[in-house]
Parts: sequence; structure tokens; C-alpha cells
Amino acid sequence: MEALANRSQQVNQTSFNVELYTPPEILAAARGVLGVIDLDPASSEVANQRVKANHIFTKDDDGLAQQWFGNVWMNHPWGARETACKKNCKKKVCKARGYHLLKDFPGNAAWINKLVHEYQIQSVHQALCITYASTGEGWFKPLKNFPICFLDGRTSFYTPEGEKLNQNTKGCAVTYLGSNVEAFIKHFSELGGVMLPATIGTR
Repeated sequence: MEALANRSQQVNQTSFNVELYTPPEILAAARGVLGVIDLDPASSEVANQRVKANHIFTKDDDGLAQQWFGNVWMNHPWGARETACKKNCKKKVCKARGYHLLKDFPGNAAWINKLVHEYQIQSVHQALCITYASTGEGWFKPLKNFPICFLDGRTSFYTPEGEKLNQNTKGCAVTYLGSNVEAFIKHFSELGGVMLPATIGTR
């Protein structure tokens, strides 16, 4: 989601905003932890001007279908899983957002599960991902096995044009997968409260 489907929508769990760019202070902290960002699996050429990953997967590449590697930064398209709309779709959600889905939207769980899997099989060395701090959602559960920074306040994302969006209605969190936990604490404790699980997530 470094990857705005509809800028008038609020930034929330079901908005399908897929081009909401991470604030620079969070990316600076991410580089402080990861050093080099080898891969952003949900990005675009414009988004990568901010992230500066050595390699990106765009929507045309279908990052979920690729093998991930190295040090990963992930700001995936947020939202619940939804299938593509059928002809003459009359879903209330489509009327509310003003457009239909032409193809399936994989949702949060697909991206989170992919990240954890790639880390567990050691394709990914370390990773950071930003999400809503939706601790009651099923897709968030795998992240609870890893160090998490619950960011202070409500994170204001940016449009591709550099416009700061201040209508976020939820708090956000950044989760770290990797062994450099001290660096994660050092860089992200300036942005929020860092919590460690009783047992650090293993591969």
C-alpha cells in the first residue's frame, strides 16, 4: 500500500485505499533497524521514491505470488478479503464506496500470513510491517508472536502527491520479525510503546 482508491473515503479498515504512503519518520526508523531494505512486496515506482527498497513488487507483479527475500518493509493494501463483483453487482458496500472490485481483493490475512511464512522458512531475514493495531482481528493474531510498537496517536499517511491525510480513525502498529530486537526498541520507542511477547517469535 506504500501501496488511494477514493480519496474522499476515510482511512479505515474497509476503505481499500491502496496507495497510502508511510510517514517519513516511520521509514527512517525502519531503515535504522533494517539497514538496507531489500524488498517492498506491495509497492509502486512512486512509492519507492520514499521507501528506497532495492527491489519492489507492484500490483502487476502480484507480490503474494512471489518469493520474498532479505530485509523486507511491508505496507500492504489494507482491508478485509473480498471477492470480485459479479455483473450487475448491487452490494451495499460498493454503492457506499462508489466503485466495484474487478478482481479479488486478498485482504490483510493473506499478506500477514505470507510475511510470517517467508520469515519462518528463512527467505526473509528480518522484516517490518505497518498495520492497524486491530488486536481483536484474526489476521492480527500471528503478529502477536513478535515485537510490536503501538504508535502514538493516529498515524497520518500521505497520498502519492505528498498530501498528508489526517482522517485516520484508528491507531497503528509496526511489527518486527528478526533478531535485531535491540535496534527495533531503540528506533521505534521514539514513536510509540514497544511491547515484547513472552516468547519471541521463532522461525
